[in-house]
Amino acid sequence: MLSRSTSVTFSSIMAVSPLQQAQSLVARLTNQCSDHNDFGSMSSSIYDTAWLAMVQKTSGNEVEWCFPECFEYIVKHQLPSGAWESYATPVDGVLNTAAALLALRKHLKTCPGNIDWLERSIKAQEALITMIDSLDVETADQVGFEILIVQHIALLRDEGVFLETRNFEGLQKVRQEKLARLPPESVYNAPSTLYHSLEALIGNIDFDKLSRWREPNGSMMGSPSSTASYLIYATSWDEASETYLKNVLEHGSGRGNGSVPSAWPSSLFETSWVVATLLEAGIVIADDSVETIGMYLKRALEREGTVGFAPGSIPDADDTAKAVIALCDLGYSPSVNGLLEAFERRDHFITYPNERNASFTTNCHVLISLLKISDSSYYTSQIRKAIVYLTSCAFSGDWRDKWNRSEYYPMMLLMKAYELLYRQPGLAGELFNSLPGLEDQIPIITLDCLRKLLLQQQSSGAWGDDTCEVTSYAILTLASLLRLPWIQDVEVTAVVSAITRAKSFLVLRRDQWTCGRHLWIEKVYYACDTLSEAYCLAAVLIPVDPEPSRSSSRTDNSRLLARDMLGEIKKAGYLIFRTPLMGNITKVVQSVAEVQAGYYFHLLQRNPVSIFPQTPGRKASYQVIIPLAFTACMAVNNHKSLNLRLLREMMILSNLNFLVDAYMEGAIGKDPGDYRVARDRIEHLFAKNASSRAQAMNENLSRVATEKIPKQAPNGTGSAQQDSMSDFTTTLTQFVEYVLGHAAVRASPECYQDRLGFELKACLLAHVTQAEDNYNYMGQHSPATGGSTPNGVIDHGIEACVKFGNGASRPQQYTRPSRTFYNWVRGTSADHTSCPFSFVFFNSLLYSTTIYHKYNLFGKSRIAYAAEDLCRHLSSLCRMYNDYGSLQRDAEEKNLNSTNFPEFASFNNSGGTTHDNLSHAKSELLWVAEYERRGVETSLNTLGEELAGDSQRHVVDGIRFFINITDLFGQVYVLKDVGLRNE
Repeated sequence: MLSRSTSVTFSSIMAVSPLQQAQSLVARLTNQCSDHNDFGSMSSSIYDTAWLAMVQKTSGNEVEWCFPECFEYIVKHQLPSGAWESYATPVDGVLNTAAALLALRKHLKTCPGNIDWLERSIKAQEALITMIDSLDVETADQVGFEILIVQHIALLRDEGVFLETRNFEGLQKVRQEKLARLPPESVYNAPSTLYHSLEALIGNIDFDKLSRWREPNGSMMGSPSSTASYLIYATSWDEASETYLKNVLEHGSGRGNGSVPSAWPSSLFETSWVVATLLEAGIVIADDSVETIGMYLKRALEREGTVGFAPGSIPDADDTAKAVIALCDLGYSPSVNGLLEAFERRDHFITYPNERNASFTTNCHVLISLLKISDSSYYTSQIRKAIVYLTSCAFSGDWRDKWNRSEYYPMMLLMKAYELLYRQPGLAGELFNSLPGLEDQIPIITLDCLRKLLLQQQSSGAWGDDTCEVTSYAILTLASLLRLPWIQDVEVTAVVSAITRAKSFLVLRRDQWTCGRHLWIEKVYYACDTLSEAYCLAAVLIPVDPEPSRSSSRTDNSRLLARDMLGEIKKAGYLIFRTPLMGNITKVVQSVAEVQAGYYFHLLQRNPVSIFPQTPGRKASYQVIIPLAFTACMAVNNHKSLNLRLLREMMILSNLNFLVDAYMEGAIGKDPGDYRVARDRIEHLFAKNASSRAQAMNENLSRVATEKIPKQAPNGTGSAQQDSMSDFTTTLTQFVEYVLGHAAVRASPECYQDRLGFELKACLLAHVTQAEDNYNYMGQHSPATGGSTPNGVIDHGIEACVKFGNGASRPQQYTRPSRTFYNWVRGTSADHTSCPFSFVFFNSLLYSTTIYHKYNLFGKSRIAYAAEDLCRHLSSLCRMYNDYGSLQRDAEEKNLNSTNFPEFASFNNSGGTTHDNLSHAKSELLWVAEYERRGVETSLNTLGEELAGDSQRHVVDGIRFFINITDLFGQVYVLKDVGLRNE
């Protein structure tokens, strides 16, 4: 329940309209810009406050603490656990706790008898060890964390605090890599981002040599902690730096309560971000604000052609680009030459020199600025560079940003950039002519964003943890999506409804708009109330109008799918979305999956993998179903950890699996000698020396097609058979080269490569065995030609398929199988489905995906065993569903089907078989299939228990997707046979 004071505040807020509130926010910014004083609203930081608490000043013969109120703040905010708050990530907690503990130890030196401080210190030490031990070093990417943590461990050691942690070596390695690119000595020669984290270089640099690069306001790159360390470790006292820290205490977000933010001031950053955000939402601001803010940003940009987050700060691409965007929206014509000269690199734009990882959102801001300026066409090459980089990152699932932790923030910026690109059809056309793949990749990416937003919206209308600022990002993303041309092929009314519900959520929580969350990344995460308010206002006030995407007639818009293509996709969708797996998918998400599948189909057609010869007279309905099956399955469990490039690679493989199945049926002859020759060719294809590894085998594959096969077929027919099988060998060589030579496979561990080679060979050999089984089965039921078939099976003189009056097929018994149904379906039949080798290939793709952190699924015995057992269950399930759906075709083409095995025949009381066993066989087959499904779920649950860590649960998510896509194809077969068949 709201307190009385809060209720009054909320009532006063509701008394003004959102537009009036936006104008009031701009008026405050206008006053701050006209005062020419530093300002900023970044939230307080325990870490930086702790560093101020350690500053001592000598006055005569006495040493005194300069900022005792900071130490009081630190002590007051220690948690019962002994640690200090983790705002958003474990790194926050480590840095806050390490710096606060260091301050405690330094104060204990001056007052060793303080029992309270001593007890706090002991608890903090215990908490810190636990926090560092559980830190995931590989996934952390906060400003300077790799050098800061190790430095604090060393400083604490100097104070008598020894932290024995298993993560120290990993942290030390990352620190060394960072300093190798940014040697400490470089701080003497020129301004550097290291000035923002000088405390990390204690003991490695001479602080007395740094004063020349101090900023005019007395700070070290606007960092209170870095400035404090400079005051502590320089031998000469710097009055300007002391004044800066006093100003931060008084005018920063703490407003005199003893705390300071992680950076101050942030005037240019906040001004440009707020103004650009409001203006892009169509909010009109007063003329005097336009002039004052415009001149403030213009003067700052014109000084050097670039700006930082505050006047006098080291320039960066992010703030420079955002200043350009704000000036463009204010009606000015800023230059981007300084931006390009300082930050353009070969294939992307950097934020600061020598950065370890490029920033996704920095490149978004640069791209938006280039698309905003009046002479965009002059910078086509730079626009192309940014679009290619961003599209490649997004298509590969690498959306990680250096400056904001919400997944919707980079999404919002990229969708805005795409919206601006499509507003300039001439420029877009020029880009697509030179890079045709982008024309399909961009719609695929945008539709994937739309799917995520629709699926992740909560019942309250919000996104994230009921966070207003995050929800605002999502609304602004959807607003940009609605203006893209292909969104008109989706159920737009549902998108508008999602925005409307989200806006209602914001309006009901209007009192929270000025309460920012710790979304923004610095040394520790921070919140910014001013930015939160701006994004909430923009989200509530932005027009929601899908009409811009319908501005031209559909038939004239070359960016849309053709009507006949949409029709084919929707026909396939009618089949796929009738399966049990798709029972809970909403209509709007269905439509998103269908349109996305159409663009995937285009993308696959642009660069087809041509290995198998085209077979006339074959129906290829699977070509439409494959992309839709994958896009639809992404909506079943909202697989956030899979990327679009992985989907494309699996679509290609699925298509090849259909084709290899059809090819093997026609390429292998109908003579027993043909099967022996085919096996010899496949065995020789995979042969390798005992000491060779997968890479060596891949290098030898291209020579196999021309080598002579030493083994001879019987009756002296070896030479003729080798000639007739030469195309067979060449084609399979290309197929094996594609699978084993795939970049993701080559980058995976050797055990993946070896396992993939084993499973792929088993699959191809299973095709030969299946062909031989079909031959034996066919011969068993062929008309009499002389008493027996070539393989010695007694001829029964009946047809392989008996038709009922309604056209249904009765399965004919395989009277003399060489093995049981269980042995066949778990062995030859499972391998024949391509599922086992596709499973290993899929996991190789997962291994190359950043989010999986190079986890080796086959590296531990119990996990590897459970994974393989899961795959065997799944393969058998897949084959049974396939046979259930293709029973009619198999009967017509005389292919061995699961229901042909004696186990599926129904018997009368005397032990003889009945004539009408179709219903019984199908029912039994489904029962056994469901038995295998239970095996799949048991294996998956076991893997889930073994892979319970945060960085490993994504592996289970990926495997769940593979299960779903395999299961979906089986469920589709139950409804309709979509395989290749003879006409």
